[in-house]
Amino acid sequence: MLFSQDLPLFRTVIKLKLQELRVHPIGGSSGAAAAKAQQLLRLLQQQQQQQQQQQQQRWLPAAAAGAAACGAAAAAAQQQQQQQQQQQQQQRGTLESSRGGAESRNKQQQQQQEQQQYQQQQQQQQQQQQQQQQQQEDQQQEQQHLLLVGCFVFLLLIY
Repeated sequence: MLFSQDLPLFRTVIKLKLQELRVHPIGGSSGAAAAKAQQLLRLLQQQQQQQQQQQQQRWLPAAAAGAAACGAAAAAAQQQQQQQQQQQQQQRGTLESSRGGAESRNKQQQQQQEQQQYQQQQQQQQQQQQQQQQQQEDQQQEQQHLLLVGCFVFLLLIY
């Protein structure tokens, strides 16, 4: 297959040959040679058009994907800008209400600390309960083991 960069060169060569054949006919029949040369020229033009179409078909999906990516990036940038504007508005609102908001923040912090202390106490109680359960289970297993050993010794003595 011919390379697309060589096609213009071949075209010019064929055109020159056509002109040469018109001026200097080979064997007296310039019509047949000119017709063949024109056929070759048409064939080359068709091949060039096909290659251009194939290249366009190759680049079209990539261009569409690029356009979609640009659209997505633009949408993301717009969304980010909107979020920034909302944050700025919220900050303005909190700054305006911060004069009276210090007391409520202190109360919130105190409530959070109390809640954390309560959760820590609950966790400690759960750990203690789990340890007690584990100790009880260990004692029960030890008692069962001693009972089995005693029964086994008793059976050995009987028989």
